[in-house]
Order: sequence, then structure tokens, then C-alpha cells
Amino acid sequence: MDIQTILRDEMVEALIKELGLENDSPEAQADAIAQASENMLARLFLEIFKIVPAPKHAELNAVLDGGDHEKLVAFLSPLVPGADADAFLKDVIRREVEETKRLIATRQ
Repeated sequence: MDIQTILRDEMVEALIKELGLENDSPEAQADAIAQASENMLARLFLEIFKIVPAPKHAELNAVLDGGDHEKLVAFLSPLVPGADADAFLKDVIRREVEETKRLIATRQ
């Protein structure tokens, strides 16, 4: 098993715990994780495109297509308030996880 698979599995387990889905069926967990992941990516893209000026969108798309987290952080750092792109990305994800938890709580 490669490191990416291990990290992804650990992230999924942490997200299941964070969202309180430990007692749900594996199918329900998979559905919830898929939806949460889709929402996180959409939120990340939205927030990233908000801070990147339109003339740099083509360059941003190339960085995103490359899938390299370090290159994305380096690209965003000069554009992010406080120049901490990694913290910016983590905050966007944290807010989306909190929103997902809120939505799950309202359904129960």
C-alpha cells in the first residue's frame, strides 16, 4: 500500500469520526464521505477563485490540474491575506466540515 492510500484512509477514518458516522453502515459512511468530499472541493475551488485575480486563472488551473499541494500553496501564498496559504486551505476545509456536521445534526 502506498503512502497516499494510507493517508487517504486515515483522512477518511478521521472524517467519519469527526462527522459522528462511526455507527452508520459502510454504505452510508461512503455516501456521506463522498458528498462531504465533493462539497469540500467545491468550497475550496470557490474560495480559491475568489482570491485569485481573473488574469491568473489560467495559471491557477494549470497548478490545480497538476495536483501538487506544495505548488498550490506557493502559488496562493502571495495572494492570501497573511500569506499563509496552507492555513487558508485548512480553514476552508474546517469550515466545510463544521457546516457538514451542522447539516447532519439537523437531519437527526
